[in-house]
Amino acid sequence: MAFNMTTATPNATIPVVYIDASRYEIPLATKVIIGVLFLIGFPCGLLGNVLVIFAVAFTRLRQRVSSLLILNLAVTDLLVSALPMPLYGIYYVFYWPQWDFGRPLCKVSHYVMRVCGTMSVLTLVVIAIDRYFAVIRNRLLARRQRMSLVLSVLWFISLVAMVYPLLGDGVEYVSLGGKNFDVCVKMSGEPIKEKSFVATLLLQTVVSVLIVSCLLGIYITMIRSIWRTRHLSGTNDVEVQGKRQNSRAVVLMFVILVAFIISWVPYWLVTLFRLYPPNKEKGIDPSVVLVFYTFAILNSAWNPVLYALVSKGFRKAYKQIMTGNFQYSVRSSGYQDGTRATRIRAFSGKQSFNRTGTSEVEKGEQASEKDK
Repeated sequence: MAFNMTTATPNATIPVVYIDASRYEIPLATKVIIGVLFLIGFPCGLLGNVLVIFAVAFTRLRQRVSSLLILNLAVTDLLVSALPMPLYGIYYVFYWPQWDFGRPLCKVSHYVMRVCGTMSVLTLVVIAIDRYFAVIRNRLLARRQRMSLVLSVLWFISLVAMVYPLLGDGVEYVSLGGKNFDVCVKMSGEPIKEKSFVATLLLQTVVSVLIVSCLLGIYITMIRSIWRTRHLSGTNDVEVQGKRQNSRAVVLMFVILVAFIISWVPYWLVTLFRLYPPNKEKGIDPSVVLVFYTFAILNSAWNPVLYALVSKGFRKAYKQIMTGNFQYSVRSSGYQDGTRATRIRAFSGKQSFNRTGTSEVEKGEQASEKDK
């Protein structure tokens, strides 16, 4: 039997949402599953994304535009891993549905999730466009400085656009099945806010699903192009060689997109299902919603592992960072004795550099590549 979950106020009782009281409690098994997932995901997400940031900042990966985009994803994943992931893990396992963390933390956690989710989708769009130009058009979309400017603009848009939903978030006193709780809610508590919440959530979900569908189509087009290139003759052709060099980067980005889809699309579909009036009346088992939302949040912990599994360059960079054998280079436009110099700041004393900034290790690697 469905009942009305209401907001208790001194003067009125305003209907908020319908839910089945008998299914509101989370089973112990579900709590254990959610707790284990967050227990594994939190350190992996926090340490893994810090490792990605260091790998891109202090190794040769920093020279690639695609690595700059992955760095941006790592920053969003790190923000999610640092606050919402441990907070929601503790809340779902030990406190649900009572919110004892205060109104500010309720607002901040929702805001961080919205901004990082929006920024992740926008970054995936930029990655797809960048790879499309590299594979299909065989040209560079933007250099590092221009790409940094694009990402800065996207961050500004995400931060500003998510302020409006933030205004309606907060902790409200609700009556649920004869029991009273302080619940952290999203844009709820008044009819106008509830309508705004439904409209905003519906728009975000539909747009995200459409964008991800378009990205999937773009990657399928690129993979087909790469597959055809593999069977072309004339391996000395510059264009064919360029497409083959981009194939590994495309595979990595495609795996990232697939992981994002697996993590978030089930939660988006459940969200749309909940907005359908008959389902709103009947209610949906909160355990299902929370499990899907947990998998969505844990996407931030999966990505660093995927980088290592798919990319040899990231595996090498991880190893350099963890062993302390890495370097940070700053290229200058100065000339020294008629030769353009590259100033190298070495964080490890294991490498020696000549006057042009080329290490003995690099010279050996270059020689071995020539021998191959």
